[in-house]
Amino acid sequence: MNITVFSHKFHPDLGGIETMSALLAKDFAARGNSVTLVTHSVIGESDPSPDSERTYEVLRRPSASALMRAVRNSDVVFHNNICLQFAWPLALYRRPWVIAVRTWIRRNDGSLSVRDRVKHLLLKTARVISISPAIADHLRTQSVVIPNAYRDGVFRITQGVERTRGSLVFVGRLVPSKGASVLLRAIGRLAIEGLRIPVTIVGSGPEEQSLRTLAKDLGIESIVEFSGPRTAPELVEILNRHDIMVVPSVWDEPFGIVALEGMACGCVPIVSEGGGLGGAVGDAGVTVRNGDEADLSDAIRRLVHDDEEMSRLRGLAPGHLLKHTAATMADSYFEEISKAVRA
Repeated sequence: MNITVFSHKFHPDLGGIETMSALLAKDFAARGNSVTLVTHSVIGESDPSPDSERTYEVLRRPSASALMRAVRNSDVVFHNNICLQFAWPLALYRRPWVIAVRTWIRRNDGSLSVRDRVKHLLLKTARVISISPAIADHLRTQSVVIPNAYRDGVFRITQGVERTRGSLVFVGRLVPSKGASVLLRAIGRLAIEGLRIPVTIVGSGPEEQSLRTLAKDLGIESIVEFSGPRTAPELVEILNRHDIMVVPSVWDEPFGIVALEGMACGCVPIVSEGGGLGGAVGDAGVTVRNGDEADLSDAIRRLVHDDEEMSRLRGLAPGHLLKHTAATMADSYFEEISKAVRA
């Protein structure tokens, strides 16, 4: 079967869509299919992971003729998040179309732009996959929920790494929507009580300097470490050294792969309840109100002082993570693609 995977962004860009596209393309190819991945992302000549080493073809920034040829030669077209710039050839060549919806199709204020309305209309012509029940609920068409996977071959508990009891870790872009400032304010509240809990901030972004200033203003700069962006192996080591992962997003995250990665490395997650984060951690984590530093500080305090609850939550993680392995996700995606071809 000839499968064309469309991924607006891909390696060397970093993110959830990029990671899921690589996992799925590799799996589809391993099943004996001919796979072409089409993307807008470009790659440098010195990149350590050249496209020639992949088990599938990568077509970067294709011309209109190359894009039409890729669709014409397909048995099925798969959009890993719908991209209108890649969708128009389907008006010329009718092919089975599968779309994975990975984020909200709306503006931040909840309104719909013209592009959003077009996307919602196009979903009605395809077989649709949602990455979480929250995403499925906001769509105007029926979809199948297939939860995201984490890289289970990478993120795991490692032996010989000492975990610091009560330590916190945040992993993400340093932008307002990710809520790192909410975490710092929660830590500041606890410090006033005399509970000084160390936290490591992993990531970079335009908010970094203001976060450093906030930590200083709150008097917690000595217990806050800004480690910058890290590679996956470095991140695994960092996560294994920490006790609790906090994902304090202010906006409603569609899912939250980072929480799964933390759980796989032995961290107990505290996440914002809005969107798909609560479903991502299931019963193996704690949820708090989005943007509520008081609620977050209460949750942190409870876990830091409750070894039994920490052990209980940590014990639930392995069973929960089995539902989010790369193989489990890929099997479900390939089943939906096969159904689209047979329809």
